[in-house]
Amino acid sequence: MTIPHPMRQWTWKLNPLLLHDKQVINKIAKTLIDYFELNTNRKTSPVSLWAAHKAVVRRHILNLATAKKRQQQQPLTGALTELCSLEIRHKRNPQPTTFTQVNEIRD
Repeated sequence: MTIPHPMRQWTWKLNPLLLHDKQVINKIAKTLIDYFELNTNRKTSPVSLWAAHKAVVRRHILNLATAKKRQQQQPLTGALTELCSLEIRHKRNPQPTTFTQVNEIRD
């Protein structure tokens, strides 16, 4: 017996907001220059070269987007970690100071 499940096609889409960041544009340009310098020769067909460059650039942009997202979420992640730590400390030993600190972080 097999249970059918629909296969979803995931298609990658470029986040256009990344193209407003000059550092991202410079890193993409450097990746493209490096890629074509390393891979341009007479043995590789232009079709293969073009198809492979799209995969390389896509992966590079995904890495840049992930790094940027982590950097933006860093303050929130740090605050949530501190809040969790303070809540545990307050549950173990209820004190007005820890309660105040918990409320300050929540606000």
